Amino acid sequence: LIAGYNMLFPNRPHHVARAMLSNDAWYEHEARELRLEQAFASRLEFSTQWGLGIAMQSDDGASSRLAYGQGAVLFVYRDSRGYMGIAAQSRSHVDLAPVYTSLRQVDPLADWYLHPNHRMLLCGTNKSPPRQTSRLSLQELVDIICEKRKQTRRHH
Repeated sequence: LIAGYNMLFPNRPHHVARAMLSNDAWYEHEARELRLEQAFASRLEFSTQWGLGIAMQSDDGASSRLAYGQGAVLFVYRDSRGYMGIAAQSRSHVDLAPVYTSLRQVDPLADWYLHPNHRMLLCGTNKSPPRQTSRLSLQELVDIICEKRKQTRRHH
C-alpha cells in the first residue's frame, strides 16, 4: 500500500502519511482483538443462581460481548488499574443488591456503586475513577458472588 500511495502522490508525502491512519487504526483493532482472545482463554467460569458467570482480567473493553456470546448471564472483570465490575445481561432477572451488601461488609473502603437497575455493580470506570479501588482479587469477587448463591439456596 505504501508503495502504491507513493506512486500516486510522489511529491506529496503528507497524503501518504494521512492514508496510513486507517492502517494504524486497523492494526490497533486487530491487536486489541488478540489481547481479548488471550484474556478470554484464561477466563474463570462459575455457576450463579441466574446461570453461567464468566470472569476475566483485561484492560480492553468489550469483553462482556465475548462472555455473553458464550452464554454467560453475568460478566465479572478486573483491569490493571484495579477497576472492577459485575454486569448482567440487560434482559436478565439478575439482582446484584445482595452482592453489593456483602461487598460493603467485606470491602468497606472501596467505592462500589450499584446501578439503579441492580444489574451492574462497579468499582471504578474511566468516567468515574474510584477514590479507593477494591482490594479484592478477581477470584475473591467471584467467591463472594458464589457465596450469595449458597446462602440463597439455604433459604429455599
